[in-house]
Amino acid sequence: LTQSEVGGQGRNAQIAFMETVSNRAAAEGRSIHSIVTDKRYYEPLKRGITRPVNNTTRNNYNSVFDEVVAGSNILPGATHNASAGVARSARAGGYNANVSSIIVIGGETFYNKQLPREQNWLEEFNETS
Repeated sequence: LTQSEVGGQGRNAQIAFMETVSNRAAAEGRSIHSIVTDKRYYEPLKRGITRPVNNTTRNNYNSVFDEVVAGSNILPGATHNASAGVARSARAGGYNANVSSIIVIGGETFYNKQLPREQNWLEEFNETS
């Protein structure tokens, strides 16, 4: 999924993507597995176009994952990612995006939403970070 979403956008975008997955799972009280298999959210899953990766790329993603698990925080609590039209809309406040939270890395837009559940989680996250 990382390859399909941000594979060619550099290591920081890959870290940021994995952070949003982890953060969204925590904010929504869901497992990471349920997030990364949600076809309603990820276009590559919906369209069945995830791309396989070779061992070198897999090892790179394992290293990125290890960095995220160790506590990377390049996106202070972002829970969502977007590109293309969705990103343009989010940057204008669509999709309930908190525009003050938007960070663009490698062409991907990362943000959190202005939903009470996410904002409550973000407040707790910031207190413990």
